Amino acid sequence: MINLLKILMSGKASLKFALGVISGLAFSMAVILATIGLMDGFETTMREGLRKTTGDFSIYSRDGFFTPDQNLIDSLSDVGVEAYSGLLQLEAFALKEGVGKGILLRGIEKSDFLNVTNLELPSMSGGVVLGKVLAESLNAKAGDQVVLSFAQGNSSLAALPTLTPFNIEGTISHGIYQKDERFAYTDLNSLQETLGLSNAVNSMIVRLNPNVTTEQISQAIEDLRSRIGINYTIRPYWSDFRTLLQAVKAEKVMIGLVLQVIVVIAIINAAAFIIFLSESRSQELFLFKALGMSQNALAKGMKILVALLWAISSLLALVFERFFSFLIANYGASFLPGDIYYVSSIEPVLRWQDFALVSLGALVWVAIILSFSLRQLRKAPVLQGLRKEFS
Repeated sequence: MINLLKILMSGKASLKFALGVISGLAFSMAVILATIGLMDGFETTMREGLRKTTGDFSIYSRDGFFTPDQNLIDSLSDVGVEAYSGLLQLEAFALKEGVGKGILLRGIEKSDFLNVTNLELPSMSGGVVLGKVLAESLNAKAGDQVVLSFAQGNSSLAALPTLTPFNIEGTISHGIYQKDERFAYTDLNSLQETLGLSNAVNSMIVRLNPNVTTEQISQAIEDLRSRIGINYTIRPYWSDFRTLLQAVKAEKVMIGLVLQVIVVIAIINAAAFIIFLSESRSQELFLFKALGMSQNALAKGMKILVALLWAISSLLALVFERFFSFLIANYGASFLPGDIYYVSSIEPVLRWQDFALVSLGALVWVAIILSFSLRQLRKAPVLQGLRKEFS
């Protein structure tokens, strides 16, 4: 069998054809792997970015402002909450040198917020920290001053908004474009004092175990709802982007199926390679048959050759996929704008299950398409090789 493979692959033409088949199949598989990795990377980046702003889930009171009581805190402990932080978040208008932007200002207690989100913020010292994109749109940097306008509510229809100057202490990146474009942070106590709200907050963010799954988060939310009643609304971190995340999963499957066309074309080239070998090596094949090798044994040798080409193509596809992922991770900002794709950057994530699925899928196509080529090889009579031997 080894001698048969050596004879089949002898000659520059056969080697060049084989390299072309390997490169084509590897490239087509790499395109699918890179696409799946990009979609999985998008979902992973999106979820990580959301958890950096809201923890595992958020709690809101139906009455608006509230002060967390002992019953609520005990209920959080009962469902496995490891850290929580009260927030005072409200819409405001940021003004700087004639440029204005609507923002969501979040008053936080820095250490509690860090325990929940692992998002390290610069020291605020009574100032404000802006999202990275927000700071760029205001042309602001650390040390500058920005004026925030707060609504007075409905207590007086004639009242003017409150204008409060803040020093900009730095910027922060959440990994999600919309958050970086709109979020700003300040000290919770300072904001409560500015608005005269005592110790009240209007939301809480909560973190469970860092390795918790979405199913476990959903179960914890259901358990917590049964404990604290209908006075609170609980929202998981993915609630704002639930539809988008579901669409990404569906599109990953559809795109993977559509791109199978590329694999089929590459495998047709592999079928042509088998036909080329059977024609160009007909004299050698005749000698093997004359020496007693059966058609089935000859077909088995062809299958082994194609299996080797498939295995090499699969490994080369991983190399191509790593190269594509490197380009996306390092230069993707130029063709993956954050205002469209929600995230400021994407690190493709390729799971071994996806690689196995794509690789085995290609093997199935190889088996289906090459069966026709091998059938033609089995039907080739011995006299055909005999005529070429003495022509």
